[in-house]
Amino acid sequence: MKEVECTWSQAFVGVCTRCHDRVCDPTITQEGNAGENLKNYIKASLRTKGHAGAIRAVTTSCLGLCPLGSHAVVVHAHNAKGKMLALHPEEDRVELVNYLSQLADS
Repeated sequence: MKEVECTWSQAFVGVCTRCHDRVCDPTITQEGNAGENLKNYIKASLRTKGHAGAIRAVTTSCLGLCPLGSHAVVVHAHNAKGKMLALHPEEDRVELVNYLSQLADS
C-alpha cells in the first residue's frame, strides 16, 4: 500500500443514490435520480463559487441512514469529524452548498 497526495483539499461529500426511492416523488421537481442530481448541483455550485477542487462530491450506494422522506449525505472535512446529514435533495441543497463553501473557505 502506498499513500498518494489527495487532489481535493478541504472535504469529501458522499451522496446516496439509493435514497431516491425513499424520497416522496411529488416533492421532487427534477427528472432522474435525486442523488445524482444533488451531486451535480453541488459540483456546479462549488465551481461557480470558485471552490472547484477544494471539495470532492461523489455518489455512493446505501450509507445505512435511510431517512424516510429525506436523503443521506456524508461530509468529511480534513482534520474534522465526519457528519451524516439527512436532507431534502432539492429544498435543502442551497443550505448544503453554503455549508460546504464555508468548509472550502476555512
